[in-house]
Amino acid sequence: MASGVPNTCVRWMWKANSDPFSDSEPATWELYSDVENIIIEDAFQAGQSHAVLDTYSINFKRGIQILNYDGKKQRPIKREIINRADQPPRKERFTFTPIDPDRPFAGLYETGGIAKISCRPVPCTAFTRIIPYRTVPPDNFSIPYRTVPLPPRV
Repeated sequence: MASGVPNTCVRWMWKANSDPFSDSEPATWELYSDVENIIIEDAFQAGQSHAVLDTYSINFKRGIQILNYDGKKQRPIKREIINRADQPPRKERFTFTPIDPDRPFAGLYETGGIAKISCRPVPCTAFTRIIPYRTVPPDNFSIPYRTVPLPPRV
């Protein structure tokens, strides 16, 4: 491995069982995405009490994730330090859902021409903005326009 690259890395996981606080079934842990993992670890290293993701808040003191719009929906989380040499590359890096080149945005139109597009600000970035929900027009949609005369030159 290249010098200067740490041999260990941290990954955060959430308990994905149907009843996350029950010990009657074996625990199933799901990894957070790479971006979420970075946000969580940065907040943890900074000594913050919680991290805020798009739909969840992470409470480090209690070791749980909480759904932002329903505080009663909670799940345990855990932090794991692993050796990079012992871990194979993630399969998500090498597989993806194929995209039909003739219809690259097909998923947006399958619900009757309406797609909800939102962009939430990500913590720790200087350029954040909120894009409101928009309606994607159907394929046969034409935008009406009118000609506006230019003002006279002076």
